[in-house]
Amino acid sequence: MKRLFKFTLLVAMVMWLPTLINYGGQGLRVLAFEELSVQSSSQAIPSSTEALSLSEKVSLENDAMLQWAKQLDELVIQAGNVFSLDQWFKELPDNGQAKPADTDLEQIGSILLQTGLQAGLEVGERATHSVLPATAEPGYDLEFRQGEQDFTLRNPHNYEVSGKVEVHGGQASFQWMGYGPSLWKKKEITVEVEEFAQGDLKVEDHALVTKGRTIPGYPGRLIHVYAVSDGGKELLYQNYYAPQANLVYEPKRSSEATRIGESGGNP
Repeated sequence: MKRLFKFTLLVAMVMWLPTLINYGGQGLRVLAFEELSVQSSSQAIPSSTEALSLSEKVSLENDAMLQWAKQLDELVIQAGNVFSLDQWFKELPDNGQAKPADTDLEQIGSILLQTGLQAGLEVGERATHSVLPATAEPGYDLEFRQGEQDFTLRNPHNYEVSGKVEVHGGQASFQWMGYGPSLWKKKEITVEVEEFAQGDLKVEDHALVTKGRTIPGYPGRLIHVYAVSDGGKELLYQNYYAPQANLVYEPKRSSEATRIGESGGNP
């Protein structure tokens, strides 16, 4: 008897379900949609979001960068994943053209770093040169060696980010794009540079007779990179470059000239 009652109740519920959905089931439909959204994908994009530019456009002026602009345009970092410059290099298509050298990859990585900080990406592995290269902006220097020294960026967002390249004539620009909250703002990044005087290092040169020569050095630099917000500044990282003294080569004075000069006598 109890089994017959349960079966009858189940049939009644099934028969009345369409009526509940049509007349009083608005809440039921919403709940079902929300559950489907969660189950379908953890990367589901809410309707309140739109494709956004996550960074400013940065110019790609190096010829090697222009050559590989298409590959940068197809670059994607999934939510929570890490981009590796070394791995990206290994996966470049073999189209008969020479692959970029380490110095070219350093400049590509520097562009990805500069725009990546604005997009809220996190810096992972990164090394810097002992001397800031002329091709690198302070704060965005990196030293890369294929298979030995990598550069990585992590995407901490709950949505994927992708690279976008625009080419106009012989110039190209790169930026990060993604789906984020409609009120999302690019991170403001500021770079502060403190310089240290290099000083002089005097050296006597036996080959010089009457005139000295100077090999200029360079000042030292302490570079701080900050993310700026209403709450203040957050230090992301800092880099230090030691100063190199000016080498001042002077003619070696003879012992006789030195003795007369010190005694104040006439030659």
